[in-house]
Amino acid sequence: MGRRRYGDREYDSLDKLKHENKRLKRQISALRKQIARIDIDRYDNLKELLQQHDLEEINEQVAKEQEKLKKKWECHSCRAGTLKLKIFERRDGIFYFRKCDSCDNRTKTKKYDESVEGVKDEKVSE
Repeated sequence: MGRRRYGDREYDSLDKLKHENKRLKRQISALRKQIARIDIDRYDNLKELLQQHDLEEINEQVAKEQEKLKKKWECHSCRAGTLKLKIFERRDGIFYFRKCDSCDNRTKTKKYDESVEGVKDEKVSE
C-alpha cells in the first residue's frame, strides 16, 4: 500500500479537512502565544473602564426594576402616588403596611417576611 499521488493537487474532501485543521491549529497556537505575551498590568485603564461599565449596567437594571415596582404598586385610589412599603418592629415580630405617598390610602398591617416585595421606605415606629 503506497501513498496516493495527486497530479494536479486534487484533494478529496477528507484531505481538504485535514489541511484546514492543520492550518487552524497553527493559527490557534499563534494566537495563544500572542495572548501569553500580553501583560495584563499594562491595561489597568481597561480594567477600570470594564468595572465602570459593569456598574452602569447594574445601576440601569436596578432603575428598571424600581420603575416596574412603582407601576405595580400604583395607588388604587388616587392613581398619582405609589404604595410604599413601611416596615416596623413590634414585640410579636416584624410587620409592614403599604401607604400612598400622595394621599392617605393605606393597607392593613401584615406580618413581614423576605418574600414581601414592593417599593421600600425607611423604617417606621408605630
